[in-house]
Amino acid sequence: MKTAIIYIRVSTDEQAQKGYSQRSQEEKLNKYCKDNRIEIVQTIFEDHSAKTFDRPAWRAMMKSLTSGRAKRPSLILFTRWDRFSRNTANAYYAITQLQKLDIEPQATDQPLDMSIPENKVLLAMYIVTAEVENDRRSLNIKQGIHKAKKEGRYMGRAPIGYINIPMPDGTKTIVPREPEATLIRKAFEGFYENISVRSYYKNILKSGLKCSLNAFFNILQNPVYCGKIKVPSLDGKTIVEGIHNPLISVELFNDVQLRIKRRDKKYVKQSENSELMFRGMLSCPLCSKKMSGSGSKGRSKKYFYYHCSSSCGYRIRADKVNKNLLSGISLLKPNVKYTPAFEDLIRKIYDKLHQQKSIDKNNINRSLHKMIERVANARELLVKGTIDEEDYLTIKSDCENRIDILGAQLNDAYKLDVQQKQCLKKLTSCFF
Repeated sequence: MKTAIIYIRVSTDEQAQKGYSQRSQEEKLNKYCKDNRIEIVQTIFEDHSAKTFDRPAWRAMMKSLTSGRAKRPSLILFTRWDRFSRNTANAYYAITQLQKLDIEPQATDQPLDMSIPENKVLLAMYIVTAEVENDRRSLNIKQGIHKAKKEGRYMGRAPIGYINIPMPDGTKTIVPREPEATLIRKAFEGFYENISVRSYYKNILKSGLKCSLNAFFNILQNPVYCGKIKVPSLDGKTIVEGIHNPLISVELFNDVQLRIKRRDKKYVKQSENSELMFRGMLSCPLCSKKMSGSGSKGRSKKYFYYHCSSSCGYRIRADKVNKNLLSGISLLKPNVKYTPAFEDLIRKIYDKLHQQKSIDKNNINRSLHKMIERVANARELLVKGTIDEEDYLTIKSDCENRIDILGAQLNDAYKLDVQQKQCLKKLTSCFF
């Protein structure tokens, strides 16, 4: 007798909008197993999206299946292929994983014999239809949010000082919330340019406003508090008039932005000073403590010194120390036989610094193939009449835009590889 795990998946949105339920799926699968003399060894319920296989119940099931061979069933049953996955590439990968474990995934309402090559095309149609539906839903949501923002409605969770409320027509807006609204209003009114945001933030905390330093800095630069809404556009962001009540005037908000800009110019963080390149690496010859460094303004120019922070008071001109140390370092020439080890070390450091870019290159390639495949599948669906021309053009346009963006990112990633080789060659020539 065959054994099976029945997999029942439904997302919260599907259950609310389309009437899918776990109970109806369970009844169908139980009846199917009873009619076909299949023993059910486990029933798994999943309340998660099928965009990926990063689902709690699915991960637990796969972990259990890969850990013990004796408990493996011969089938994993679900009602439809969109219950299994809504992503073509992920679905094929998961099917391959299961087949390596001698487990056959099967949809009871859409049965497919995977030993027949042509059925793989049919499988792609089942899954890509659900994938396109997901993309269409996502696109509609984005368009709805964009339209609402253009109408002046604040979308998403209300910022500090406001609260979300529903309107009589079913839409949502934000209204001031006390006492945070009053505290934020006072924060704008009391900000002046000759003080750092960090110091001002500490004073604001004492007044009763609770937020992080980063959140407070965002508050000072968020136009929502003067009644404006940021709307993303092709050439950046557009500011439109919001329908919510502002906490401050536009004039006050603009005044604070100018103060912040002027303050940033005054308090620009100093970069590493080439005059004190060995600061923190030298030891005091009198007390052996680490030496710091600073500059003193003379009559005609600024003079830099390395000095001890202890009571010994030792200090020495930085230019003399730098000259002597650099002269000594230039005389150091490692043996040529250490060249491979040096190159390997530099390569590892470079790879560590740019590891994410290398990972991104692989992800970009996969995403590009996926976009190309999606356009081809959409064209097939258009020819067969499954989707209309408007949907096809929308999918095609969306994929082409993503391909252009991914292509630019891939080009940057390959440029990074070239830069790495040039940098490695340059560094090697400096030391040998």
